[in-house]
Amino acid sequence: MDIALIETKAEIAKAAYKEYREGRTGEDREIARIYRYISRNKPVFDLNQIMAKAGLNEHGQPRLAMCRADARFCWLQRRSSGALNFCMDNRINERATMRYVHVPAGHLPADVMPNDSGWRLEWRTIVPIIPPHLRPTAKLLNYHILWEPTWERNPKAPHDPFLCKRLGSSLYAVLAAWDLTEVERSVIGLRQ
Repeated sequence: MDIALIETKAEIAKAAYKEYREGRTGEDREIARIYRYISRNKPVFDLNQIMAKAGLNEHGQPRLAMCRADARFCWLQRRSSGALNFCMDNRINERATMRYVHVPAGHLPADVMPNDSGWRLEWRTIVPIIPPHLRPTAKLLNYHILWEPTWERNPKAPHDPFLCKRLGSSLYAVLAAWDLTEVERSVIGLRQ
């Protein structure tokens, strides 16, 4: 999977981190957190930008998915405006913000539907597992996985996911990337 990263030289990121970590606002802290990851040579990307670049497949489904790392399945909710949520359960609940990843309208093409009557729950896909040697010791609910999904009634297991940490707004750091083995794909492919 090829994603566009935010490019900043490590020494510039270190200087910016030192400057912003002394800041007093929430935005200062968010910017400092992002520069800290960049200064440690961790790749950082903007989810909204990579979703726009990846676009939709021939069935109008997003080519990429992102869900919390503790989810087994990811359900797609869409609005006709083009906004979407990647949800870790199949209930439409706009107040459960920790249970979904939101991509606002304007980053993916809108549907041709004439009205926007609310969220539509559509397809599901399998969330990849994290191999034990890459699995964070902290709670998985603090991490996300980005991958190329198959959106079907009986989805196939994915291939090459990224383990990510949300840094703020739509920015994420890539902590690990791996290829699922055929054994791993076979086991998670049996999920019901």
